[in-house]
Amino acid sequence: MKKLNVILLATVATLLASCSPTSSSSSSSSSSSSTSTIQPTSSSVISSSSTISSNSSSSSSSKHSSSSSNSSATSSSSTTSSSGTDVISITSIEIGNYPDKTEYNIGEELDITGLTILVNYSDGSQKEVPVTLDMVIAPSMNKEGQTDVIIKYEEKYQAYYTINIKSTIEKEKPTITFTLDDGTAFTNGTTLLTNDLKTIIVSVNAVVDYEIFYTKDDGETNLGSKAPTEPGLYAINVTTLENAYYSSTTAFVWYYIKAPSVKKEAEISFSIENGTKFTQGEPYNIEVTVSSGADYEVYYTKDDGETDLGATAPTEPGLYAVNVRIIENDEFVAPLDNKKTWRWFEIVAKTEKQDAEISFSVASGTHFTYGEDYQIEVAVSNGADYEVYYTKDDGETNLGQNKPTEPGTYAINVAVKENALFNSSRAFVWYVIDPAVEKQDAEVTFSMESGTHLAYGQDYSIQITVSEGADYEWFYTKDDGETNLGQNKPTAPGTYAINVAVKENATFKAKNVFVWYVIDSPSELQEAVIEISIENGTIFTYGTPYEITVKVSDGADYEVYYTKDDGETNLGTTAPTEPGVYAINVLVKENNIYKSSSAFRWYRINENEAQSLKKVLPQ
Repeated sequence: MKKLNVILLATVATLLASCSPTSSSSSSSSSSSSTSTIQPTSSSVISSSSTISSNSSSSSSSKHSSSSSNSSATSSSSTTSSSGTDVISITSIEIGNYPDKTEYNIGEELDITGLTILVNYSDGSQKEVPVTLDMVIAPSMNKEGQTDVIIKYEEKYQAYYTINIKSTIEKEKPTITFTLDDGTAFTNGTTLLTNDLKTIIVSVNAVVDYEIFYTKDDGETNLGSKAPTEPGLYAINVTTLENAYYSSTTAFVWYYIKAPSVKKEAEISFSIENGTKFTQGEPYNIEVTVSSGADYEVYYTKDDGETDLGATAPTEPGLYAVNVRIIENDEFVAPLDNKKTWRWFEIVAKTEKQDAEISFSVASGTHFTYGEDYQIEVAVSNGADYEVYYTKDDGETNLGQNKPTEPGTYAINVAVKENALFNSSRAFVWYVIDPAVEKQDAEVTFSMESGTHLAYGQDYSIQITVSEGADYEWFYTKDDGETNLGQNKPTAPGTYAINVAVKENATFKAKNVFVWYVIDSPSELQEAVIEISIENGTIFTYGTPYEITVKVSDGADYEVYYTKDDGETNLGTTAPTEPGVYAINVLVKENNIYKSSSAFRWYRINENEAQSLKKVLPQ
């Protein structure tokens, strides 16, 4: 880990004592104070001398290390014993290796793994000491921002380092939209004319500050917030500023400003004249020719001139018009005479209705064998409206369009509805599905072999194939063979089986088959996925029931509880109903699959519907 440079301010008071060499009795001693600078051997420490009195404290100016806050000048440096030998003492401590983790989310526990200190001695030597929890004064881990972790050594010396605690609130990204003041859309490539410049309206769906500036075609010439008016290629740019609720985002639209030009009327021609008649049921084609380079669309209208049929040519009897809509561009405009943009025509009904022709691919009385896949094709006159359905042997049990497969007598029916061309009619053929002579053993296959091992988190699928006509159900079981998981595919580590239970019917005997497989435990703990059905800031009305759903990765151990707006009042698992700001919290506990983690969403219960819907974060 990187060490911070430490500035050590050390002042040593040296006591000089003199004694008479000839006198056997004690004589009075004299002393004087002197200021000296001690230079530690660590290259990361810069010394500076200062004069202090015998009762002043010595402390480091470094943010991350200090000497004892209450040590005197004589005790913070080496002293001399009565025998003249220097006594080595501690002068200060500093951070040696920073811990592996310095970034935290609110509520996480402090982790000092890897943390050591360097103990500096008066003789210039150092000793590295691993930091234990009893040496640490931990800060509050429930407040966002930077805070200090203090290390104490021998009760007299302190050092500290800084950690960063982040909020787990996910900031939303604002949406930026552009329109013109006349209500039309404003998109990339829009052209504005110098004689008819429109105001560009910027809308942001969030309460954020934002900046608007224009750039020229080179993308580098910043024109500031003043909208350009000269011909050229420009872009309007919007940048939202990050706040407590929203992240920063940018958006732009590039557009042209052009001088007006003389536009031509588009020429339009049709392959029919007004009043052209077509016969119902007979195909017809109307060709439209428009000036090359013109933008246009073709659509049909009914006789009232208002019912827009889109681009689909009508087929029913009536009066219609084929229309051309010219979309103005740099070269062409629509003809001033709107009679040039349409032609009306008529579809005439046939005078006599006919009976529709109905045919089947099999004759009545055809026999099919149970389990045999069969198909009966139906052909009906073009233009007829009809439906196809099956009936059972009594002729009354309508099976709809579900093709029967069980032994019995059936009919396939065609019912033609009356329209402008055809009379109503009905036709059918009957057929028989014969039962099997003796019951068979249904064939069941799986796409996976027993004993297959799957990695945890691997997406897998097991395909089942069962003999046609067999009645069966399938389900998963856990390793004990008794825990029925239904059709919920397991994803947690363990041993499982996929089972097929064939039921006895007219063709097949009953049987049960399965394959077993193993989902191995993960090599390292995963991060559980937590989904909460509401967004931060969701508002519910007081007195109105509400529901919040929580989904957590399969196999995770977790609990859900509510808290009040102070973040500390735990309401347990009971959803609050009184007005106020609350949070729903999900706490995932560590197990053999997932690491511990948490998530929450805050929401508000309004006192009444008229209350402001302004977002308020819990304090």
